Amino acid sequence: MGSGFRHRATEREIIDDMTLDAADMDRVLSNLATINRFLGGYATTIRAFEKLVEPGDSVIRVLDVGAGGGDMARRLVEWGRANGRDVRVVTCDLSFAAAAFAAKSLSGLDGASVVQADVLALPFREQSFDVVMCSLFAHHFPTPVVAQFLVAMHAISRRGVIVNDLHRHPLAFAGIWTLTRLFPASPIVRNDGPLSVRRAFVRDDLDELERLTRLRFTVRWRWAFRWQVVIPRDARSESVDA
Repeated sequence: MGSGFRHRATEREIIDDMTLDAADMDRVLSNLATINRFLGGYATTIRAFEKLVEPGDSVIRVLDVGAGGGDMARRLVEWGRANGRDVRVVTCDLSFAAAAFAAKSLSGLDGASVVQADVLALPFREQSFDVVMCSLFAHHFPTPVVAQFLVAMHAISRRGVIVNDLHRHPLAFAGIWTLTRLFPASPIVRNDGPLSVRRAFVRDDLDELERLTRLRFTVRWRWAFRWQVVIPRDARSESVDA
């Protein structure tokens, strides 16, 4: 790995600006939904979700933290309908613009709701959701902060936590740099996409998070340059795989 990828970058992404206006945020979230669809972002989470929930869970309550435009919520609700399950997803994001976009996008979808909240001060009771997840969210924070909110997410879950995030690798960087220039991505996505890879994780980073949280991680690498991390709530989830 090149020296520029040896450590996590600390440069702030533009999308992390909570004052970003609605028009810019709408375009960014629309672009990210397209990227997720083509690069396996949804499949990485769904495959972990299928293994983490129990066969007897007819109603499955999910919290999606840092959820942006709420596109994962739609896919989880659709998965539930296709599999005879009642999946109810709360989409949570600190950004007012992102929460507004999600509320508009998910309007009329039974089973999906939106809450504006801070991951470091989640307004939910312990074990109030079956599954708590985040996708392309953890890399926005320094490692000690990620450890802090993973512990909080774990506490409010009944089955466990799913983390879907990027693998810091030169090929991943080159791929997203090229992709965001081949299709009409917003200038923010052209900046933040490659930077996200530089802020992302290698396996040693995930091992460090496991040490800091004192939680048990099941880690799988998924195409395209994704980490799938499952943090089971209890020993019954030791066999989780995807």
